[in-house]
Amino acid sequence: MDVIDNLEEPEIWKDVEGFPYQVSNKGSVKSLERKMSHSRNPVFSCIKKEKIISICNDGRGYKFAGLCSGSKRIYKKVHRLVAKAFISNPENKPQINHINGIKSDNRAENLEWVTCKENHSHAIKIGLAKNPVYDNRGEKNHTAKLNEMQVRIIRRLGEYNLTQEEIASYFPIKREQVSHIINRKNWKLLAG
Repeated sequence: MDVIDNLEEPEIWKDVEGFPYQVSNKGSVKSLERKMSHSRNPVFSCIKKEKIISICNDGRGYKFAGLCSGSKRIYKKVHRLVAKAFISNPENKPQINHINGIKSDNRAENLEWVTCKENHSHAIKIGLAKNPVYDNRGEKNHTAKLNEMQVRIIRRLGEYNLTQEEIASYFPIKREQVSHIINRKNWKLLAG
């Protein structure tokens, strides 16, 4: 095994725009050393040392950090801080995708700028989201008037000398819908 293969990527720090903080390519955030004055008595001031700050979980798997700007604390998602600092976005895409699907893995190498459609497609591809095209077909569609068994019966009845109007009279649908079912324009994925 080559020694170079064992070398871990160094941690690189870059400034967080608009805040006295830095973010690393590994997803850490630190406050920078700065002079702080007391809001009620400006005579009292102190030097705030540089330190790695605590990262919190938002309950959905994303990490966020509380950044102080003057007397206000503003919460920022860590993956957005990392992406803005380390990943170019020439196409000005609005969202950030976690390539491995782990929302808490905020390493720069695991992030990419994407469109909403690209982000959703990636989530479906790796199993984090359901595909609405396939999850709303057949009986699962909220507008479905038939179940799979009824569709199979309509297709079988279409093989006999019954008219589409006669078949429709047995079900809560119109003749046109019978035609679509028999000709497989509707319920395409249902075999039989």
